[in-house]
Amino acid sequence: MKFKFIILFYFTIIAFAATAQTGNNIVFEKQSYDFGTFSEDGENQTCDFKFTNQGDRAIAITHVQTTCGCTVAKYTRAPIQPGKGGTISVTYNPQGRPGKFNRSILVDITGSNAKIKLTISGIVTPGAQRKDKRFPYVMGSMQLKTTRVRFSPMRGNEQEQNIVIVNSGKEPIRLQFRSLDTTISGYTVPRVISPDSIGEIRVCRKADATKMQAKCIRLKEDKTYLSKIGYIYIEIATEKCKH
Repeated sequence: MKFKFIILFYFTIIAFAATAQTGNNIVFEKQSYDFGTFSEDGENQTCDFKFTNQGDRAIAITHVQTTCGCTVAKYTRAPIQPGKGGTISVTYNPQGRPGKFNRSILVDITGSNAKIKLTISGIVTPGAQRKDKRFPYVMGSMQLKTTRVRFSPMRGNEQEQNIVIVNSGKEPIRLQFRSLDTTISGYTVPRVISPDSIGEIRVCRKADATKMQAKCIRLKEDKTYLSKIGYIYIEIATEKCKH
């Protein structure tokens, strides 16, 4: 009888420890996510880990720790009431990181000393060869410091943001821009960029009824046009600003 009691007590302790490891009263729809296969030159990959508070008191996420600078986590910061849910959004940056990856995200919540472990994984295929590693983004024979700019609310009637670029090819290049937003346009300085030379893309914004709002822009290589030798076509796309 004493032996059975010891066995029962042992398994009770094990079950309690397992519950603590999952955050006690916080239940995730999933704790791992596989992005599959994607290119190093593609966009950052984001997934959402949704959870529910199944306890009888409010809980809050106090800290989320990522194990790599390539991974960024955003999470619900307000207390989550019983029966309510929240989200941890995890973004992975593939640039400069070809190959398989498996990254951990550790979550602390109120009322538990144990960390909740989330994992993301996938395979990054190598992108275009980067002649100059200071410019991680590639469009044809052009490399860019970034593909995104953010315009703050306007005080005047015009704004301009610059993106530094380099021609890593063997021939001079010209850029042609297309924008569906009539208040946004672009041009380069110099107009023709010689091989191994650095230039600038200048993205311009003109005032309209939305001038008091921030506006975020992303540059994409536009492959809908038949390419001409020495030309790279760029689409200027408006996207939702991330706070």
